Amino acid sequence: MKNKTGSKTQGKSASGTRMAIVLRFLAGTQPEEIQFFLDLLSEPVKHFKNGECHSAVLRAVEDLDLSKVLPMGRQHGILNSLEVVLKNVSHLISAYLPKILQILLCMTAAVSHILDQREKVRVSEMLASRSLNR
Repeated sequence: MKNKTGSKTQGKSASGTRMAIVLRFLAGTQPEEIQFFLDLLSEPVKHFKNGECHSAVLRAVEDLDLSKVLPMGRQHGILNSLEVVLKNVSHLISAYLPKILQILLCMTAAVSHILDQREKVRVSEMLASRSLNR
């Protein structure tokens, strides 16, 4: 990829550029093929896709274990990736929007529940969760 795009697409700051390159490629695929990409993207939070939306949100809050929470930086990365996907290939993912919404609602409920238990969470993690809450 570096040979095709130049040397300025390396590192953390250019992750959006790299994601845009992948999404431009995906824009040429069939809607059925995009499901594989969405499954890879949502792998860390795949348990949020199980069941109906309302029960999944309730389960996300009830089953929340603060010692096993996905790191806030990783959650932030997933949300950023979903944002880029929705902006660039939204015309291909209309069939998958309900599950994406379910994931977003479960993540929001989990972060909100973490904020409700802020006395049990380290200060550095609280600052990261506040940025997710916005």
